[in-house]
Amino acid sequence: MKPFLVLSLSILALFPLYGQRETAVLLPSSYTVSLDFTMGTKYGQVEEIVYVNSSSDTKLSELLWDLKPLFYWGVVVDYAPVDPRTKGFFFRAALQAGLPGKTGLMEDRDWLAPKNALSHLSRHENYTEGAWFFDLTAGLSLPFFSKMWVQAYGALHYMNFYWVSRDGYKQYAEQINDEYQPWDPSLPKEPFFGPGIAYSQDWLIFAPGLSLHVFISKYLNAGLSFQISPLIMGVALDDHWQRSLQFIDSVYFGLFMEPQGELVFSPHERFDISLNLSYRFIRGSRGATRSMYTINGATDSSPKGGGASYYVLDGGLSLTVRF
Repeated sequence: MKPFLVLSLSILALFPLYGQRETAVLLPSSYTVSLDFTMGTKYGQVEEIVYVNSSSDTKLSELLWDLKPLFYWGVVVDYAPVDPRTKGFFFRAALQAGLPGKTGLMEDRDWLAPKNALSHLSRHENYTEGAWFFDLTAGLSLPFFSKMWVQAYGALHYMNFYWVSRDGYKQYAEQINDEYQPWDPSLPKEPFFGPGIAYSQDWLIFAPGLSLHVFISKYLNAGLSFQISPLIMGVALDDHWQRSLQFIDSVYFGLFMEPQGELVFSPHERFDISLNLSYRFIRGSRGATRSMYTINGATDSSPKGGGASYYVLDGGLSLTVRF
């Protein structure tokens, strides 16, 4: 519920300013407050990684959690110049909530055979039980020729997920003399029933960004934006219920990028209809991983032995109302 609290405070902070529009210094008549209602879909995959050791990029284990697709709804509060082609400050707070449900598959792989060969493979249905996205953006809008404007800004992104894998099958290679044999596709598929693994992720990212917008006609404008940053922090919790085993990962840095394009139709001065397409990815984030057997409390840890990544395409439709 924290994202709702933050958004509510942002809205309440803006309403008194709007009510004093004629006299307030912070919200002069050349500025406006708008409210966006959004809906869309995200399509991609999140990766959970365990490395052989802290100095290697070789994977020991990998779990792939699908978002194929994840439908969502959202709301955006925006404070910006009435005419975006004028110089001015802008601020935006956006909240999105994913709709719970089945979102594809979860695949689990282990490379425990000699020479780091694949030894274990399992596939399960993936259920997204929670998904939250909260973005804060603030920056400066500058005119660029007569029909164009640019925006330079900083953005703070927060993402939270909770998945559960259910049913499916597993193919595990035979273990001979304490050594796993290489996996083979002809191995029998052993059925698996019920919940198996629960996995949650929290991401916090700060990124600078730059966008370019142009009026195509009186009622239509288009924009392109790009963000890039290494300032990434993530925490993940992985519960293997059948094995009574829990993993906790704390990952940092890596590479975050997000290109985005939008097309905005303005049939009225107070209303916009927008189409948005973006691709957000995070890779190279690594950090300490700690494991614990929940039966007896035995623990183990590895510095920089854990990792996570995120690769998701986002398409959305928005209705904007300006006050």
